[in-house]
Parts: sequence; C-alpha cells; structure tokens
Amino acid sequence: MTDIIIRKKTRAYDLLDMLVKIGKLRYEPPIDIYAIAKELGCDISYISESTEIVGEIKVSAGQPTIIINKTNNYTVTRERFTIAHEIGHLCLHIAPKGKHAYGGFADTGESLKRSAFWDAREYEANTFAAQLLMPKDLIIEYGQEIVDEYIREFEHKMPFTDLVQELAQQFEVSRQAMEYRLKNLGVVK
Repeated sequence: MTDIIIRKKTRAYDLLDMLVKIGKLRYEPPIDIYAIAKELGCDISYISESTEIVGEIKVSAGQPTIIINKTNNYTVTRERFTIAHEIGHLCLHIAPKGKHAYGGFADTGESLKRSAFWDAREYEANTFAAQLLMPKDLIIEYGQEIVDEYIREFEHKMPFTDLVQELAQQFEVSRQAMEYRLKNLGVVK
C-alpha cells in the first residue's frame, strides 16, 4: 500500500492521476484495476456461492476487503468492472479514515446494472467504475487511432459495432459497458 489518502467523494480521474503521478500506474489501456486495489490497500478475496451477491466491499478496522463471487463474475471483464465498482464505493461512500473505519456494500447483479433499479450510491459507483476503467481522454485517443487505422485499411467509415468491439477488447471491458460509455460521453447517440 502507498501513502495515498482518499477521502469520501474522491473522483476516479483524481485517483488515476494520483497513481500515475507517483509512478504506481501506467496510464494506458487496459487500466490495471488490480494494481489500483493493491495501492488502496484492498485485499481481494474470492468466493463461489449460489447467491445474488456479485461483489462486496467491507471495511473493518480501516482495512478494506473486496469480495468477488466467482459464480456471478464469470468473465474477466465482469470481474474487472465489479472490482472497479467496489473501489467506487470505497472512494465515494466509505473512504477509510484510519484504523477505526467501518462500512460496506454488497452488490447484486441488479445493482450493478443501469436499469430500472435506482439507488444513487449504486449509480455513482457504476459511473466511477466506468470512468476508472475507461477514462474519457484514453477512449478518445485510442478510439481515434482505431478509426484512422480502419479508414486507411478499408477506405470507408468504420461501423460503430466494430469500434465498440475494438475498444472493449483494448480496455478489457464488456461490449455493453463500452457502448454505454461511448454514448454517455456523447461520442455517439
């Protein structure tokens, strides 16, 4: 763990910036979510249970632990998003302040979706996860490179679905997460 101090409402961009500045993270896709968790002092443990729980973050005596249910995190992209989501809860809603901090969140598949389910803290953690794994400036930079290369090779406009697929692979996120992020950024409508 580094000397990174996070407080409630630490933004994803600020966290990335801090880690890059101190040399603990390379600012390129895919963002190393496991390194971020480690630098924040998070232990990651895995369970395999038939429950609705996808992931949890618990802070006990100032020690954050992320719990990943492998039964419900069946792909690397799902696991990476779940870890980023739990880090979002830590940075936005818990932010341990010393050895006496306690708190936690348990997330189901429904709370991780952007659907009819609505909880402000879950929405904030999802947004944080998207910003952490798919920073806007990197999406634009790498997206432009992909589009330019495609046009050079095929001499016509790149289909949106192909762009989503390429970016999703590069950033190690699901196609759905990348498509949502691109729409959220206003890259497409």
